[in-house]
Amino acid sequence: MSDLQFYVHFIQESKVLGVDLRSAPEVWESNLGGEYVDDFRKNYGRRDYGLIEISFQKAQRTWECFGVSLQVHRLAMTDVDIIPEPLSRKFGEFRSHLPYEALLSGGLMLDRVVDSPDDALQVFEARDSIRRVQVLVANVATGGISAGDVWAITSGSLSR
Repeated sequence: MSDLQFYVHFIQESKVLGVDLRSAPEVWESNLGGEYVDDFRKNYGRRDYGLIEISFQKAQRTWECFGVSLQVHRLAMTDVDIIPEPLSRKFGEFRSHLPYEALLSGGLMLDRVVDSPDDALQVFEARDSIRRVQVLVANVATGGISAGDVWAITSGSLSR
């Protein structure tokens, strides 16, 4: 399998190695490994695996994922390997740039969102609107990625 297949599957299913939204932090750890940075506060938390950021909220006494973000732009901005080992074992090497057109070649149907949060980004979303792709539209000082490259892919309430 390839990195492109990983991205397309994530956009279609909102899953990473079979783990989906609403999963607890320990489920994510058992599938992605223990190399991450946690930032948990009173009722909200974030786990950063490098390429993958997972957001959690505390519902009663348990933590539950409410959003996943693939920080694709980080691949071009660092020499450090930010791919969790189980992911690279399954999908192989990840390219440093992901052109938006490459995602479309995977058969995705995405709609352009009129209101983008930033002038340098254009946002596209899946039909159900819980999954979004942010694409760089202006060449800015971004560590080497160019207009037309994917900045991030989000799923869950992070996408809205």
